[in-house]
Amino acid sequence: MFDHLEDAERAQGVADPAAVLTDDQLEEGGLRQVRAFVRTKASKNALRVQKHRERAAAEGLGQVNVVAPEAARDALKAIAKRTAGGEPLEAVLRDCLASVMTEESPVMGATITATAPLEVDAMVVAAAHAPGLRGWLIRRLAGV
Repeated sequence: MFDHLEDAERAQGVADPAAVLTDDQLEEGGLRQVRAFVRTKASKNALRVQKHRERAAAEGLGQVNVVAPEAARDALKAIAKRTAGGEPLEAVLRDCLASVMTEESPVMGATITATAPLEVDAMVVAAAHAPGLRGWLIRRLAGV
C-alpha cells in the first residue's frame, strides 16, 4: 500500500489520510508485511512460446484436448501428427482404420472385414456415423 503514513497524506484520491491504518495496526489485524520483486516484462521463454503459438495459429493449427481411453492414445497421437504434417484427414483415417481392421474385428459393436479399398471407405462412413467417442472424434476431425 504505502511505505509510510506521510506518503498516504500526499497521495491523491485518499479521502481521509487519518483513516489509513499504520503498519502496526495492520500487523495486529493479522496481516504480514511482504516485499516482492515482480517481473514487468515478459520473459524470453514467454515471448518464444507466444511466437510459436501465433505461428501455429497462422498455419491453422490448434491444440485439442480429448479425454479418451488409454488404448486409443497411440492412434489419436498418430492421427494428430499426420494431419498436422499436412496429410489429408480422409487418407489418415482410411490408413488408421485399415490398420485396425482385421478379419472378424469387432468395431463399435459390429463385425467388419476389410479386403478392398471400397470397403475401407464404407467403414470410414460407418465409423463417422457411429455413436460415442469414436464417431464424435471422426466427425470432429473430418469437420462434419
